[in-house]
Amino acid sequence: FGGRLGDRRKGSRLLFEAYRGLLARKLPVTLDVTGELGDSEQPPVLPGLRYHGVAGFESLVGLYRACDGLVAPATGQESFGMVLLEAMACGKPLICSGIEGYRSVAPREGTAFVPPGDARALEEALVRFVQLDPGVRRRQGEINRRAAEAYDWGLLAERVRAEYLAAMAAM
Repeated sequence: FGGRLGDRRKGSRLLFEAYRGLLARKLPVTLDVTGELGDSEQPPVLPGLRYHGVAGFESLVGLYRACDGLVAPATGQESFGMVLLEAMACGKPLICSGIEGYRSVAPREGTAFVPPGDARALEEALVRFVQLDPGVRRRQGEINRRAAEAYDWGLLAERVRAEYLAAMAAM
């Protein structure tokens, strides 16, 4: 999970609730959390939960590469999902809310979408993810990595430039 813990939109409380459910089921899971703390928000003390604070680029990439998947339980008002793209670029499958901004970025074949705000549905999606064959998770990650290539700045810059040129030509 990556995001500001005190920002309700990021859904960290939902994730912690779902994670408690995974622990109660005695599943072999750990949870790495990175991001800025809110004014009074602290991650709970739970077995296997590691809080890394705000991670720089290299640390963040290392965390993505070391994880099995990214969990992004945002509750709404996310216009794009940069955190999804970062994990996708590292070849990771996603478990995230089915909000519009996330659905516009994450490929269905590499992502488990859950209803926003539903900790129980998130827990069930995580149970299914934990039980997936590692080969399936690798294939999902590869699908996501290929999808992330469409957001390469070299390609985007050329498309934006073409749009500007077309707009200027129309004047």
